[in-house]
Amino acid sequence: MSSFPFLPRTISLVDRHSGIYQGTARCRCSHSTGAITADTVQIERSGCSGTSADSEHLYSITHTTPTTTCSGPTTGGSTPLSDTGVRRNSPNRDSSSKKPSNTPLPIQADRAEEAQQAVGDGGGRFKTSGADIRTKVDVIRANAARYPISAQCRILGVPRSTYYWMTGHPETEHVDPIAGDVRAIWRDSRERYGARKIKAALERKGVTASRRRIGGIMHEQGMTSAYTRRRFKPHGTRVNEAKLANLLDREFDGYAPHTHLASDLTYVRVGGGWAYVCLLVDLANRGIAGHSAGRTRDAGLVLAAFATLDFPLTDVQVFHTDRGSEFDNTRIDELLDVFDIKRSLSRKGNPYDNAVVESMNRLLKKELVYRNHYTTIEQLRHDLNDYVWWFNNQRLHSTLGYRSPKEFTEQGLVL
Repeated sequence: MSSFPFLPRTISLVDRHSGIYQGTARCRCSHSTGAITADTVQIERSGCSGTSADSEHLYSITHTTPTTTCSGPTTGGSTPLSDTGVRRNSPNRDSSSKKPSNTPLPIQADRAEEAQQAVGDGGGRFKTSGADIRTKVDVIRANAARYPISAQCRILGVPRSTYYWMTGHPETEHVDPIAGDVRAIWRDSRERYGARKIKAALERKGVTASRRRIGGIMHEQGMTSAYTRRRFKPHGTRVNEAKLANLLDREFDGYAPHTHLASDLTYVRVGGGWAYVCLLVDLANRGIAGHSAGRTRDAGLVLAAFATLDFPLTDVQVFHTDRGSEFDNTRIDELLDVFDIKRSLSRKGNPYDNAVVESMNRLLKKELVYRNHYTTIEQLRHDLNDYVWWFNNQRLHSTLGYRSPKEFTEQGLVL
């Protein structure tokens, strides 16, 4: 077969505009390329007016399997060829085998053209990624020498005006106008606030920003809050089996200042051993009314916390704790009896009955303890005093409508 430079090929004529089948023709085409070109294809229409040059413009060309002979136009089968090489329909041929004149043929070239049009006019635009606009602009700029910028912008869904503006102002691409305010508030909070509290602090300054925007600024500038998911780990210790009722019964709101105190102890790593912190929480404004830190977990630590109260003990009506052994002590009972303070105990093994103080201990760990390394008990006490002052006077509490405990009390508000 390699000795014959041309092979006869059967082609079909289809009108490009109407898609109507117009007939078949025989042509010679190069076997080495398998392509029909203007130089090798000689088509003459049959039964239509026009020139052979028009036929190449008006008709789509499809080829069939090449034959194994190469003797020029042949008349194999019952359908003869005319002297021009175009096959004509035989009048004796069964009419049922004729192709309908109005049946369009699927043309591969037309499909490719339609697909190209779908991409070009936006009808079939690629689904853009979820990347932010700056990332897309960086991708377009990196590939500007390989692909047209207009095509990249259209595919990625980036307006060309936006692309050119951002490439012309590189110094403003990653700078948010409120980034300075976010960092200042985060720094003033001793690097403890998260997006929620920073958002509330910004609103106090008349700046409105979403938590997502604030979180993005914090992520870009390496700012992290001191909060994580709470995990409760029970510890097996001796419990207080006293037959005392739970007077609060998880009702932590609606009390006057100083009347209802709740307390618990938590542990802190100091040097090579453990130290303990006792907090007295005022349920009226969620402030820390009293605090103490020491090496031993006993009643003396609780009494030391009572000694830091800045109001008379006669104002206290109820003192609520869990059933820890440190609160089961004669000295504590005598103190409560002298000042006529009622005792309230959580149910056994139920931390939710003292949820306010449990939450307070969590904040203490995340906002203070885990951010420092203590080697002496004096260092812990110093930082604890500083933390309590900030907590009561400056820290914004979501429970208080993003007010500090001092501000909440001064405004005469009640939970």
